[in-house]
Amino acid sequence: MIIDIKYPVTWSEVTKEHLLTLAKLMNRKLTREELLFDFLCKINGIKPRLKEEINEDSLQARFYFKSKKHGKFTMLAETVREACEQLAFLVETVGLPECPILSVHRKLHDVSFKAFYFADAYLSRYQSTGDQNLMIAMYKELTGVTLKQMSPEDITAITIWWCGVKEYLKQLYPEVLKDGEGASEDKTPADVLHEILSVLNKNEPYRNKEILNADVHAVMHSLNNIYLTAKK
Repeated sequence: MIIDIKYPVTWSEVTKEHLLTLAKLMNRKLTREELLFDFLCKINGIKPRLKEEINEDSLQARFYFKSKKHGKFTMLAETVREACEQLAFLVETVGLPECPILSVHRKLHDVSFKAFYFADAYLSRYQSTGDQNLMIAMYKELTGVTLKQMSPEDITAITIWWCGVKEYLKQLYPEVLKDGEGASEDKTPADVLHEILSVLNKNEPYRNKEILNADVHAVMHSLNNIYLTAKK
């Protein structure tokens, strides 16, 4: 029986469902090999009956599986290993999957600079404190919706996606988001925001509200051009 297993090979192919599955497995603290194998099985709706074993008829190593669709079947161990290695990007790289929040575009189109900035600040504080309320605040900042609670896999999925967002923005606007140039420890997010607004408002502070409500890409593009000009 030929079984057609399917799986993403780039971050752009990772769907919300894939991301939530990955997040749930990451929260189980599995080894790299266990995580990739379990991910492959779960997104294809298959369950291992026996892991790698030599088939006496063919003398080839095989995995034994079962599924509701196909019943019991085997797959060459080499095929399984190759699939898992093609999935290794999930744990070895940072990329931009589909956003786990349905109402938010994966690349933050139509998201305001204010929403981006404070969402990023909330996530950063969550990573330092583990306070789930900060993730709820982040979700509200991006969507306007207040949740009572968030599941651990939702939090992990949003964190994975946000890391991809930051990497994507860093590539687009390298002068704004530079590697190794985080905010100074003696500056609060409010201090940093005030400096950004001072750069953009041209000594007209009444424009701050307009800047905060502008599209994040428009603000980032302007900042990037200003910093590039200042370097010349």
